[in-house]
Amino acid sequence: MAVIVDIKKLIHRVAHKYQGGLVQLAADMGINYNTLKSKVNHSIDTHYFSGEELALLADLASTNEIADYYADRRGLMCIKKPDFDGISDAALLDLFLTLQSQQGEWANEIQEAMSSGDVDFDQVVSIKKKHTQFLVASAEIMSRIECFMAASEERRAARTKQ
Repeated sequence: MAVIVDIKKLIHRVAHKYQGGLVQLAADMGINYNTLKSKVNHSIDTHYFSGEELALLADLASTNEIADYYADRRGLMCIKKPDFDGISDAALLDLFLTLQSQQGEWANEIQEAMSSGDVDFDQVVSIKKKHTQFLVASAEIMSRIECFMAASEERRAARTKQ
C-alpha cells in the first residue's frame, strides 16, 4: 500500500469503496447521511471522525488501512495475528523457512542495488519493502512460539489439576 499522508483522504477513499456506498455506510454506522458525507469530504475542515467512529469504519469496511496509516506515522508496522489453534511443529518449520526465504530476498535486493556502485530511490524503497517482509515473517515466528508456549502452559496446568 502506498503511504497516504492525509487521514482525511484515506477516510474518503475507504468510505467511498464501502459496499452499498455512503448511504449504506451511514446507516450501518448509525449516523446521519449528511453528517457522514461532511466527515468523509476531505475538503471540509469542520467535521471529523472520532476515534470510535474510525474504529467502526475500519471494522465495517473490513480494512487495516487506518491502523497501517497510524502505525506508519509512528514508524511502526501492523502485523496480523495468526490463528494459533492446533499449531504444529510443521507450521513452525514452514514459518522458519518463510523467514529464511524473506531474509534471502532482502539480501539479494541489497546485493543487486549495490552492484552498480550507486543506489537510487526506487532501489531503497524496494530494499525497505523486502526488509519489512523479513521483519513481519520474524515477528510472526516469535508470536507463534509465544502462543505455543502459552498453549503448553495451559496443557501443563490441566495435567497438574488431574
